[in-house]
Amino acid sequence: MLFLDCICLVSLSSLPPLSAYEITAMSADVGIEKLRKQLSCPLCLDICEKPKILSCSHEACLDCLTQCIKREEVQEKGLVQVIECPECRTVTVLGDKDVSQLQTAFKTNNLIDVYNDLLKSSSSQEDEKKTSNNNITKEVCSTHPDQYLEFWCKDCEELICSHCEVEGAKHAKHTHSLLSKEYHTEK
Repeated sequence: MLFLDCICLVSLSSLPPLSAYEITAMSADVGIEKLRKQLSCPLCLDICEKPKILSCSHEACLDCLTQCIKREEVQEKGLVQVIECPECRTVTVLGDKDVSQLQTAFKTNNLIDVYNDLLKSSSSQEDEKKTSNNNITKEVCSTHPDQYLEFWCKDCEELICSHCEVEGAKHAKHTHSLLSKEYHTEK
């Protein structure tokens, strides 16, 4: 196990540094992925379509549940329609009801709408980033070769990295701006 950790550290240290935007985007992607898993149907593994709630409180798509109906003998009720929960195997007795008459998961529907909005927002931000960065080339700092030039020093009129901006004696008291903001200002 220790050997694998060392390999990971070596390969990660050779990666270029991430910008704050990239870290935020990765965090958002992780959150969106977690939300997607929570909203997925345990049968088809897609985002639930018309989610219905079983007696055990688990949820699944209306169409998926319709395919799971069985006829079983239930005490005191005779032969009835039932659905076995795909997650916990608890039996939900439908009786004479149709699957569509199970309680609708309204909160899940609302969360699915939020999820879809997040996806649209995430993809539009990614498109915007691609468009805004089309003419910006990532160059490496000559003083700090492990850092990209992401800032514009207005006093020196030159590109600098985050280390030069914070630690560099030459640029410490100068005015700086993020390169992408400067690029948008120029347009």
